[in-house]
Amino acid sequence: MVVTPSKPTSSAITVRKLLDGKVTLYTQNRNPMVYARAYAQGKRVYLRTGETDERKAVKVAERWFYDIQSRIHSGEHLHEPLFAELVMQFLSDPVVKSGVSDGQHDNYTKKWNVLAPYFPNVRVSQVTLDWLEQLRIKRSTVTNRQGVQITANTIDKDITFIRQVLRWGVERKNLGVTVPPAPKRKGRFVVVKRGRPTISLEDWRRVTRQARQDATSAEQRREQQIASKSRGRRADPDRYWELYCFLLIVVGGALRVGEAYSLRWSDCRETTLTTDDGEGEEPAIHVKVLGKHSRGGVREDGWLLFGGVEGYKLLRTRRDGDASDAPLFRYNHEAGFRALLQSLELYVDPHTGMTRNTKSLRVTGINFRLLKNPHVSLNDMRKWARTSVVQLEQFYDQNNPQISAANVAGGSGERRRKRSSTSIH
Repeated sequence: MVVTPSKPTSSAITVRKLLDGKVTLYTQNRNPMVYARAYAQGKRVYLRTGETDERKAVKVAERWFYDIQSRIHSGEHLHEPLFAELVMQFLSDPVVKSGVSDGQHDNYTKKWNVLAPYFPNVRVSQVTLDWLEQLRIKRSTVTNRQGVQITANTIDKDITFIRQVLRWGVERKNLGVTVPPAPKRKGRFVVVKRGRPTISLEDWRRVTRQARQDATSAEQRREQQIASKSRGRRADPDRYWELYCFLLIVVGGALRVGEAYSLRWSDCRETTLTTDDGEGEEPAIHVKVLGKHSRGGVREDGWLLFGGVEGYKLLRTRRDGDASDAPLFRYNHEAGFRALLQSLELYVDPHTGMTRNTKSLRVTGINFRLLKNPHVSLNDMRKWARTSVVQLEQFYDQNNPQISAANVAGGSGERRRKRSSTSIH
């Protein structure tokens, strides 16, 4: 039964008191409907009996009160929010929305859509370490959309999200609960970091060439449709050109997907940087991204290099009339990039069996810069990629035969003066 419906107004008229005054029946606003109120765990609770007959309302109110007492004796906290309610408040909090990129906030929503079925009527205080361990066991038996068993990495991210929401509830809503520690990562739940499969230089040229051809073809189809006054769905060349520029910009800046979608024109400024060999300068775009490590809406520095400069200038030319606070990317390009990879038979990596997606572009950008100059300073790489040297040395060691930061760090240490002539455009 409902515990807390709408509160009575000042025009409430007492009809009768029950159970030694513990329950009060009343009407309000000259409405014959009978309501009930009582005290439970220090706060007043209310019930709309659904009856206009006093005798029937008495029976409903008594059952309701005894049910409340049974729930209290079983250890339930009536006034404590459900975890699902707390998540909804977390997702709608303006501070949370402004503190992360739109892409990261979308990830929060998608993560909750997956986890919501595991939280039917679960109170916040019920989410303990034991409860998280049971959730982990349940999640480990589930398969993803490809029919593959969910990995320990994914389950670890599930638990991280749950603990993040609880921590927000304690800090912002003053909930009197303790945020449980994360379950220990043992046995089958050991987290093994695996980067998305990257794209080789040869395949990257195929990808960008095909993306440009698709954009050109879309323009031609659009012109033909306009000329023939076709009533069908018209081609959208802007989407295809934006995808092409998206690829160049993300790889050229080693951007995380959320960082790319957070970019506005006012966040970008043309500049020059010293080349990796220190012998000259190269054009670059200084950007301010709202990324993975951003807190409170403070943006981090990033730089678009090599092909990223070309992609930025092309997109700027095509969108010359945009306002300064307009986003660079109007579309989500996950599906378009997947279709592009599938058309080139590059969607699945034959060595690992893993699929490529837009997250592969950041890894590709880091590897390309290392390929261009294997002896680039790892400190420069760290600043450019907005990550740590440890991550560069460990996480970006790919399974394919490409130069990685780990190989560089483990090399002879002798720095070559001659700049690599490999073209990354």
